[in-house]
Order: sequence, then C-alpha cells, then structure tokens
Amino acid sequence: MTKKILVMLFISLFGVISVFTGCTKETTYSDDMTKIYIDNKVEVHDDTYLMNYMDLKNEADIIVQLIVMDELSNKTSEVTYNPNGEATGVISMRNAKIVKVYKGENVAAEDNITLSVNEGISDDGIFYSQYYSKPLQQGNTYVMFLKKSGDKYTYCKYGRGNFNLTKFIADRECNQLTCQFLLDYEVEQKTELSERIVGLRVTGMMINNPEGYEPKEVIKTQYADIAVQRVITEDKNDYYYIIYEENREESGLYAQLTNMDGAKLIPVFE
Repeated sequence: MTKKILVMLFISLFGVISVFTGCTKETTYSDDMTKIYIDNKVEVHDDTYLMNYMDLKNEADIIVQLIVMDELSNKTSEVTYNPNGEATGVISMRNAKIVKVYKGENVAAEDNITLSVNEGISDDGIFYSQYYSKPLQQGNTYVMFLKKSGDKYTYCKYGRGNFNLTKFIADRECNQLTCQFLLDYEVEQKTELSERIVGLRVTGMMINNPEGYEPKEVIKTQYADIAVQRVITEDKNDYYYIIYEENREESGLYAQLTNMDGAKLIPVFE
C-alpha cells in the first residue's frame, strides 16, 4: 500500500511539473524587441496632423483622460496567422482607470474600463501592431477618443484619436489633435479665435511663403500656453494660423492650420 501511494505521488508530482514547464513564459514589451507592423488593408496616414478633429470628436462615444494600469505582454495578447505562418491580426486587452470624462454617458472618474487595442506580443517575443507606434505604457496618462464595443472600448479612426498626456507634459511634443483638444476642453477661457481653431479641418499639406505675421494671441490651457499667430500669404486669399507654445522660440513651431474650406496644412518645422 505504501509503495502504491509513493508511486501515485510521484506520478502526480511529475504531472504538476509538466504543466508548469509547458507554460509559456510571460514576455513584456521592450524597445529592442523585434517589431512587425501588420497591413490592416486600410489606408492610414501615419501623421495625426491629417486627422479632422471635429469628425473624430463626433465619432467618439466617449472622450476621456485615463491611466493605463497594466503592462503589455504575450499573456494579454492574441496574434492570428495565415496558413503560411504570417501574422494577419493582433489584439490585446488593456486595463485603464478613467481620470476625467470630457464626453460620454455611463462612465465616470475612477471607473475601470477595458481597452481592445490592435497591438500585442506573440509567445515567441515579437511585437505586432497596426499603428506604427509604441504600445500604451503602464502608468502613463492618455487622452482617448473611444468607441464602445460590447463591454470594451476601441480607438476611433484606425488607431488614431489618442495621445500620451504624460509625454506631452514632459517634452511638449504637440500636433494638430493635441492643440485642438486643449483649445476645446482644457482652455481657461474660450475666445472666438480658440473656437475657430477647434473647428478647423485639415485634409492636405501645403508649403507656402507668407509675407508677414499679425500679432500673436496667447491662449492659456490647463497644460500649456499656446500662442496663435495669423500668417498673411502672398495671394491675400488664404491665411494660416501658426500655433506654438509661448515659451519656445518662434522657430520651434507646433502646428500650422488654415481655416479655409478644403483646408491645407503647412508641416511643422523645427
């Protein structure tokens, strides 16, 4: 009887060891990780300057400021492959806590939500994404324009519609989306000019040689003072707003927008 019990214990212990040794080791994101970007069959401009802010705002079910609570790993990711072994899709579930609600019903500060994101890590340690960007970083605060999908939330506009507020506060890297959002939701006092800029539509790119500048107007927001300056163009029919942070030199422009129909954008230059 004793020998039989020992044999059974040995078999049980071997089974437990087999289960644990067969488990895939958890892998988290690192900058030196092999990265593969999946073609999602949608033409996506890798430039948030080309996004129409008002379309994004109207499409979003909720607009929130949130903190990402977990780290991206293969344990929370799922990669799909075709018969040739090529990755055709990727998704991960990320946990976040809402800090502030700008738009949306049935959500409030301190709520925990699940983000369904098209980026992830495979079991063999490869980072896959459809957005040509780094994954959401644990502990960082983001502003996100989200669509509700069941009990989860997804990005609007093919992965666009979010920016890293923690990074913006640290290094002031700004773009059209960030500027328009701040002037829409985080401005201390709205003006005719700030509301006009919020409504600008950006659909293309154009380089022009302006003749002169009109006096700038500084608009204070919760996170940065944004200076806005009107540029008079040669044909007198167009004018562009140049937006940049007040504390930077004028050569360090953040974003440049036109208020015309069929709007054009002058690329940011340093």
